[in-house]
Amino acid sequence: MLQKNRIVNTIRKNLINKALKLFKDLEDDKDKYETFLKQFGKSIKLGIHEDSENRGKLAKLLRYYSTKSKDKRTSLDDYVTRMPENQKSIYYITGDSLENLKESPFLERFNKKGIEVLLMDEAIDEYMTSSLKEFEGKQLKCITKDGIDLELTEDEKKEQEEKKERFAKLCKYMKEVLGDKVEGVRVGCDRLVDTPCILVTAEWGWTATMSKIMKHQALRDDTLGSVMAGKKTLELNPDSSIIQNLASKLDDDAENLYVKDITTLLFETALIQSGFDIEDTATFAKRIHAMVRVSLGDDTAAAPASDLPALEECHDEEDVDEVD
Repeated sequence: MLQKNRIVNTIRKNLINKALKLFKDLEDDKDKYETFLKQFGKSIKLGIHEDSENRGKLAKLLRYYSTKSKDKRTSLDDYVTRMPENQKSIYYITGDSLENLKESPFLERFNKKGIEVLLMDEAIDEYMTSSLKEFEGKQLKCITKDGIDLELTEDEKKEQEEKKERFAKLCKYMKEVLGDKVEGVRVGCDRLVDTPCILVTAEWGWTATMSKIMKHQALRDDTLGSVMAGKKTLELNPDSSIIQNLASKLDDDAENLYVKDITTLLFETALIQSGFDIEDTATFAKRIHAMVRVSLGDDTAAAPASDLPALEECHDEEDVDEVD
């Protein structure tokens, strides 16, 4: 075969090395390099995905916006240079637009701690990061997946354990309500500051962005999709007033249908905020409308659908104010 000819392979390697050198030289002129990336950035990412031999060299050519570099893109080398000594990994998040990524609830704890996160807004980034596992000895970790372990002091670890114990009953209850929609419900202290809850995927599974990409593949393998999409874990923010009030209401009345409906609504909003699609949008809309009727004290409104809890009959307007 011609492809396995020694001379052809030598020519191929020489051409690749010359091209890589040319790309590297372009970096000296930032304007030209920016234009180059706009034209060929996706090709470089595809090369990282397919060419294991030159993966490290190609990775040095990448440029991304980040939580600390919002006006201009940064290289992985510069990111590593800015990393604190105790930071072990390169953190990133994928999505469909920079605007959405900058507002992602997954960034809340990272922003508060001053930890930089790369913002990857192209679909091909999903494929690239599946191959680029590390850079300069630092692991690349997606902050929407399991396996994020931020450095905690002994006092923070003790406080975290206390919060897990305090909300154990709520976690168990929410898992029972949601059933097989989630793998589990747990208290999380590594991501959220203000948002009540989010959905985290398994380390080996697809992100929300990858799930959307695969969903729209004409020849997709549904069996593979069900495995790789995996089960999502609902992660609660123990410092959120919503979660705290919900736990209190559960302690007061474990049979409270209002708490059950709020649990489902929190799960559905977590789906949206975490980048996933809601499959049953009609029921979601009915649930929102029912909540609005309760908030407005609308006793004359039509009864909610039979498959939804009768919120108007569960609690009065005062209860809604407490949860809010």
